[in-house]
Amino acid sequence: MSNWKLPVTLLFLLVTDLPSDGQVPAQVTAKPALKAGSVIENPKDGLKYVWIPPGTFRMGCSVGDTECYPAETPAIQVTIRSGFWIGQTEVTVGAYKRFTAGAGKHMPAIPSSNKDWANDKMPIVNVSWDEAQAYCKRSGGHLPSEPQWEFAARGGEQDSPRWTARRGGVVRGQ
Repeated sequence: MSNWKLPVTLLFLLVTDLPSDGQVPAQVTAKPALKAGSVIENPKDGLKYVWIPPGTFRMGCSVGDTECYPAETPAIQVTIRSGFWIGQTEVTVGAYKRFTAGAGKHMPAIPSSNKDWANDKMPIVNVSWDEAQAYCKRSGGHLPSEPQWEFAARGGEQDSPRWTARRGGVVRGQ
C-alpha cells in the first residue's frame, strides 16, 4: 500500500490517547464537560479534535439517496461501542510541516493549488497511506475505520443524508 496516494487530503485523524473521562490535562484547552461535540486541542499536533460518543446508526446508502454505489446497499445497522476523538478538520499543511520537521521526513510533492506549501491552513495532499499512518502514530492516534468516519460524518444521526462532492462544490445529499 505504500505507493497508494490519498486522492485529495489526509482526511481525519482519530486520536485514542486524549482523555475520554472528561478530565482534561492542564496543557490542553477544552470544554469542561465531555459531551458530543466537545472540542479539545491535541498538544502533539496542535489541531482540534471533536468527541464522538458511542452510538448506533445505519451505515451505507441513506433513504432517498439516488447516487449510491452497490457496496453501500443495503444499509446496515452498526454500533460504535466506544467514543472517540476525530479531527475537526483535515490535517493541515502546517501540522504536517511540524510532523515532517520533528520526524526527519520530507514534505510530499507540491500541488499546484498550494505553491511552495505557502498556505499552512490548507489540507495536506499527496501523502501515501504509510505517510498518513506515520503522522497519525506520532500524533497519538490512527486513521479512523470506515464505520467511525461515517458515524462522525453523519453527526450522530441515525439515517441522515450524506454529504457528497459534486461538480460545482459540496452539497448535501437528498
